[in-house]
This record gives sequence, structure tokens and C-alpha cells, in this order.
Amino acid sequence: MNNSGGILIRGLKSLADGRYIQGPSNVVKEILTQLDSFQSDYSIDDLAKATETFVFNVKSPLRITSSTNQVSKLLNSKRYGLAAKDDDLNDNYQNALYRYFDENYFMKMNGRESIFRELVERGIYGIHEAKEKIGYNIK
Repeated sequence: MNNSGGILIRGLKSLADGRYIQGPSNVVKEILTQLDSFQSDYSIDDLAKATETFVFNVKSPLRITSSTNQVSKLLNSKRYGLAAKDDDLNDNYQNALYRYFDENYFMKMNGRESIFRELVERGIYGIHEAKEKIGYNIK
């Protein structure tokens, strides 16, 4: 069996200046800008040729590193705005908890009230805690 897959990164937080970059196109633009500004021997072609090792190379401008200073809660929710699929009769895909984000980024996201409502229903947040975070009662 030959399978492949990927992840869609919908947002980033700049470690340099704390900016939130939202939207897949903006994320790609930021990554390419950072690769270009790094002015290294690496190019976007290197990503395509060596994807399995590129992100684990400590000299790579685009790399995966571990962090011990995670101060916000990691959350997940279903994705909103998806159309129902004919071949997903039980809504397994549409209602899967595939959207991940940290608590601080969440406060900048569009549609946070719907997501907060879901998190309250799932018992992740209490209704009073949700109100305190967003500043008003959830409808």
C-alpha cells in the first residue's frame, strides 16, 4: 500500500514579533518570505526534494523543534463551514475534531463563538469561563 498525506496549517504565530498570521495562503506567503530572508543555501526546491529530512535539520530555516515553554492550552474542534459529503453518511469527516489551535490563537480566530459553544458542550470550558474569555454570554 502506498499512502501519502499532509497537514493544512491555517495559522502561525511569529516568535520574532508575536504577530498572528491567519489563512493558508498567508501562511505559505510567510514561510516563503522567511525562507527568502534567511538567505541560505536552501530554496523551496530543497523542501520538495528532501521533505523527510529538511524539517529535522537544525540548520534549516524551516524546521520542527520541541518547546518546553508552552504556556497556553492546546485545543481542538470540528471544522465549521464544510459542506456535507454524499459519501460521508454519518458525518464522520464533517464532525471530526481535526482543527487544532492554542488558546491564545483561538482568541484571534473568526467564528470563535461557535467554537466556544462547542468547547462548553464538550466540557472543555465552563459557561462562566467562556463568558470571561470572550467578554459576553454565548448565544
